[in-house]
Amino acid sequence: MSLIKTSFVIIENTKGEVALVLEGGRAKGLWCLPGGHIDENESLEEAALREAKEESGLDVEIVGKITSMRMSGLEYLGKRAEDDEVIEVNIFKAKPLSFALKPGIQELDACWFTKAEIEKLDLRWKFLSELLIEST
Repeated sequence: MSLIKTSFVIIENTKGEVALVLEGGRAKGLWCLPGGHIDENESLEEAALREAKEESGLDVEIVGKITSMRMSGLEYLGKRAEDDEVIEVNIFKAKPLSFALKPGIQELDACWFTKAEIEKLDLRWKFLSELLIEST
């Protein structure tokens, strides 16, 4: 079994909207939190900050950890994955230090969404809508 660690960030603006990115990679066409794999010698928090900037264009400040969970590669990607992959998903809450969203190279879009709008989106993970509504 191989364990892959990731960090994602819930970023909420002053209007109560949450920043999401439209995936362009292996989960293409699904909305998700900015986040991804942790680089070698990088902490969970450092990865969250880097991924927020790379995927959404936002500089953020981590204010706390929301949850940590493990899922299969199939659950993580929503598509074909290695049978023995286990993904550790760490989700942090952050406040934005900038507000102009700019999708990264692999993302198709980045937008602010209200809680009501989030419930209607095609999300990468089934639990994401509930998590976003509870944690914001």
